[in-house]
Amino acid sequence: MAGQTFPKANRLRRRPEFVAAQQYERRRKREGLIFLLRPNPVAVTRLGITVTRRSQPLAVRRNRARRLLREAFRLNYGLLPQGWDLLVIVTKEALGLTLPQAGKAILWAMGR
Repeated sequence: MAGQTFPKANRLRRRPEFVAAQQYERRRKREGLIFLLRPNPVAVTRLGITVTRRSQPLAVRRNRARRLLREAFRLNYGLLPQGWDLLVIVTKEALGLTLPQAGKAILWAMGR
């Protein structure tokens, strides 16, 4: 991944992509994060994040959780295996998550 960007090619953007990731069997949980993994048809690893109002009532906290996970994914992208869709569901327990914890959790979920 070049520079300090998070391109659209590395994101799950459409509802069918999120639904497909949710229906796949591979699930892992750590640090208040639920990771859903599935192989994808493209040669890049893509990230999708779900933070519900039920888990984080304030929009500020939901957005912070998304930013934190995107940054952890971007920083560790070179270490991740390619060709996977990674959907992260944020739960209430992930409220105080830090960037190093998020990065370790993503690497753990991807088997690194």
